Amino acid sequence: MNVVRIYLKFGIRNLLPSDTLWGNLLFAIKRIYGEKYFKDLLDKFLEGNPPFLVSSCFPFSSQDGKITYFFPLPITGSTTTPDVEESQMVSNPDEMIYFKKFKKIKFIEKDYFEKIISSELTIPDLFKLYLEMITTNNESDKFRFIEPPPKTFTLHNTIDRWYAKTVESEEGGALFWDEEYIFASKSMGLFFLVDGDIEPLLPALRFLSDVGIAGNNTIGKGKFSFEIDEFNFKTLQKSDSTILLSLYSPSETDFNEIKNLGQNLYYELKIRSGFSGVDFDITPQQKNAVIVFSEGSVFFTEKKLTGRLIKCGEINSDYIIYNYYYGFSIPSFFKVKK
Repeated sequence: MNVVRIYLKFGIRNLLPSDTLWGNLLFAIKRIYGEKYFKDLLDKFLEGNPPFLVSSCFPFSSQDGKITYFFPLPITGSTTTPDVEESQMVSNPDEMIYFKKFKKIKFIEKDYFEKIISSELTIPDLFKLYLEMITTNNESDKFRFIEPPPKTFTLHNTIDRWYAKTVESEEGGALFWDEEYIFASKSMGLFFLVDGDIEPLLPALRFLSDVGIAGNNTIGKGKFSFEIDEFNFKTLQKSDSTILLSLYSPSETDFNEIKNLGQNLYYELKIRSGFSGVDFDITPQQKNAVIVFSEGSVFFTEKKLTGRLIKCGEINSDYIIYNYYYGFSIPSFFKVKK
């Protein structure tokens, strides 16, 4: 397994969930290797034999040469022990205020993520550590969490360069808002994991680092530098479940497995929609919305969940648009009563 660290030079249109990331990588591969190589690669994904899997992007920080990776807090209800109620985790009104803030945490550092998914720590334990962190000045052995940068909105107008005036559209105006994410510190960035053959992605990443990723690259957005390292999670002694690190839509085989789990799963659903880009030399078209499992969802099965590509649009009956929802998952152990 490899990790790719992205150091953004400017703002970025979105924080690169796995479907957007894969689409950008495939666009670059098509530009570099040509139509035949691209179609052969796409066929492997459609046939259920992907040469590589990618996770969604998550934040990391770098300080004094040390890289700290942050992963999504597992979705396990309010706690990893469902018989513990939220009311049992707080003892006074002040703690309730802190608990509401605690529930908004999305990403925790790798060490504590591994402790959570191996049941060395529960969510109540993590809340206690959070309380200690914010009520004392002791910096040693505190767990760290991180929030992605907030969206920044910028007002633009559309200019007709020939007549040097604003251009009105059918919607009735030339002004529009654009959104982007800007990291406040150069020591922060995004990373994603790659399982499988990373070689085809190296030229693609070099191409995207110059051209830009995630849209608005014609105005300089999305440019980055990157580093690649080997990556491993701590080996679990035993597992009873799997946790997602990507967006995921079950294949037919997966669906039968998930259906038999009953209530033995914790998950969040996301609606994914949007437009196809102009990067594939096609007219932009709104894609069909799909509902997928989000990162951090937990399924109490030791079988590997595969996922699939989903057809989200078709142009002139000869160009099919696919979104990537293969599951990037790792084993976990939660000791939840079944």
